[in-house]
Amino acid sequence: MRKPLTSLSPVARALVPVVLLFSCLAGPARPSAALPEPIPTGPDGQAVATPTDSLRTVPSPGRQTLGGGRSSRWGLIPARTPAGTGLFTNRPRPGWEKAAMVPYHLVGIPLKLLGTAGYESLKFADNLGWFDMPPAEHLGLPLPGRLYLMPDTGYSESEGISYGLGLSRYDLPTTEAEIRLQASSSTKRARVLALGTYFPLNDERAVQLGLGYTGHPLTRFFGVGPESRAGDLSYYHRESWWVGLESDHDLGHGFGVEVRVFHSRVRSGSTRYHVHRQLERIHADEMPLGFGQESHGMTYRLGLMHDSSRENARPQRGGFRKLSVSRFMADDGSDLEFNVYRADLEQFFPLWHTRRTLAVRAFFNHIDNKGDVEVPFARLMTFAKPDLMRGFTDERWLGKGTIGFSAEYRWPIWAVVDRVGSGLDAYIFSDVGQVFMQTEEIALEEMQVNGGVGLRLLGGERNFLGRLEVGFSRESTQFSVKFSQTFQYDKKGLLGGKDPTRRR
Repeated sequence: MRKPLTSLSPVARALVPVVLLFSCLAGPARPSAALPEPIPTGPDGQAVATPTDSLRTVPSPGRQTLGGGRSSRWGLIPARTPAGTGLFTNRPRPGWEKAAMVPYHLVGIPLKLLGTAGYESLKFADNLGWFDMPPAEHLGLPLPGRLYLMPDTGYSESEGISYGLGLSRYDLPTTEAEIRLQASSSTKRARVLALGTYFPLNDERAVQLGLGYTGHPLTRFFGVGPESRAGDLSYYHRESWWVGLESDHDLGHGFGVEVRVFHSRVRSGSTRYHVHRQLERIHADEMPLGFGQESHGMTYRLGLMHDSSRENARPQRGGFRKLSVSRFMADDGSDLEFNVYRADLEQFFPLWHTRRTLAVRAFFNHIDNKGDVEVPFARLMTFAKPDLMRGFTDERWLGKGTIGFSAEYRWPIWAVVDRVGSGLDAYIFSDVGQVFMQTEEIALEEMQVNGGVGLRLLGGERNFLGRLEVGFSRESTQFSVKFSQTFQYDKKGLLGGKDPTRRR
């Protein structure tokens, strides 16, 4: 016996419109044929005329007669009566219309099947009580030993489809602690292996430890500075290793201090793939400084932040601000030393409709060389997470500094139960920015403009889960699927296995 729709749980009933949407997209329902009006009969079963029969006449030029008929050039047209009127109960469809509808219905078949399968799956899951289960304590598939397994996947134009696994262990040694091991690869041979830990010492202080490796034999290089050209695309092999720790202190009222110390090693060399576009071939006349060499040293960073946003799903007020300075000191015998200054400002504004939000952001990064040794190109700045130009390919620009501005207009398009819980938001965005070798190069004519559209997947407890977006620029169209944000990005960098030599 089928379970009636009204007996579904509130969550399942909320999902029903979404499933039925696919069925509706397959095509409109076929209009039902007009039914004939009932013909009145007398006691003997014979049809009788009604007062309205005299007014049911066929439109024609001329005047209406006293008997209800109409005069015409061909004579009198009698009034409409049940005995003399033919009704089509099912008007045949013209042959040309049938032929035109064939491709329409063929295109709709997959959507109909998808809608039917989704609806039946929803009812089956509800019959099993899945929607009545309490929320999971941690994300992932529970394994023995209090371990949780999470797939790690995504897509970007530079790395292709990435796939991997994340293995986490909680409650060791405290209930808020976490140890995470991540390993992933991609269709364009980018590899990541990282181990991170997060230990809250008390309510105001936490420590992160992390080490990892990234390797990408198809790293892009277009040149150095804002004048680099898209036609100078080349590839090289970039590898980086790191190990370090971070201490985060909560000062109260949304303020915090971040102290990070880590050792990093970066190496660049020739790639074995796309040999016709190898860096040493395309840029043979102007080789970047440090190509084919290795740079390693210590980095010390101090940051001050203020976070007044109350959620990362649909924030409408407040913002995030961060100022930091870091010092790099090489230990490879090169005497390379430089400072990196960073500013990140974000703010959220509620708009005129419910849960409509305008998010704006500005960021600035600058390498200040403190020695006589020039910074190798493998340690220069690029637009990397979270400082992105989403309409351009990754590593499109390279320089000693980056400056950028971003804006997003967000609005809810679907909610499971209500607009403050799980659901889906749409947004349009625009990014403006440039790289520079000297601050004197910052100018409006050098600014690159791009924009696009996207969807944000939101989970329970006002948490962000992932995004799908398409960016457009004068050079390319970029499609990406990510589980991180450009706004309110994940602050647990060492735990999350993020490469500190690229991501700020």
